[in-house]
Amino acid sequence: SSTGSSSSDEGDGNETTTESISSDSESIETNSLRVLKISAVNMINGNVGVCDITNKAFLVNKEDSNQEIVLCENQLTRLYLVSHKGAVIIHTLDLVTNKLILQANYSTGNLIELDKEQDIHYGAANPYGFTYAKINEVLITDLEMVKKFKTLKEELVELKKDADSIEKSGQSINVELSEKIQVLEAELENLEEQILL
Repeated sequence: SSTGSSSSDEGDGNETTTESISSDSESIETNSLRVLKISAVNMINGNVGVCDITNKAFLVNKEDSNQEIVLCENQLTRLYLVSHKGAVIIHTLDLVTNKLILQANYSTGNLIELDKEQDIHYGAANPYGFTYAKINEVLITDLEMVKKFKTLKEELVELKKDADSIEKSGQSINVELSEKIQVLEAELENLEEQILL
């Protein structure tokens, strides 16, 4: 009977280990968060399909594995990042040929290594128009604020998906959902300003 009790003790020990591992991995994930400050323009000649973002915060994680983040997209090109194991690469995809535009008009490169305090200026040789991005990593002074920003951003993405599917089904978005989206957007804008100070 004593062997039985010792095996149950082992079981308890294993449970504790699992709990501590999961909380450790959560803190590792949080400590791996990085903030990129990005301004980008992607447009088609004749001022068509203009996508323009100025000083926006984008979160990446040093543990990311080929995580894609779209910055700016129009009918012909997609400007996006790939975050992978502590490096972030910027690409422009030609949506007509489905091939990457590898030539650059003006560029200090298309790769940022996190924690190296780099700035990059990237300009793809876009055959249809103009594509440019300026990216630099921002020092995180308040990790809790960044975690809150991440949570709210994820919440906003979900709410916008809900709103999209409601519109696609031919219904109109209710006032409550619309207000929730507006409140979240305002809160995110406020947090973003503080993060990028």
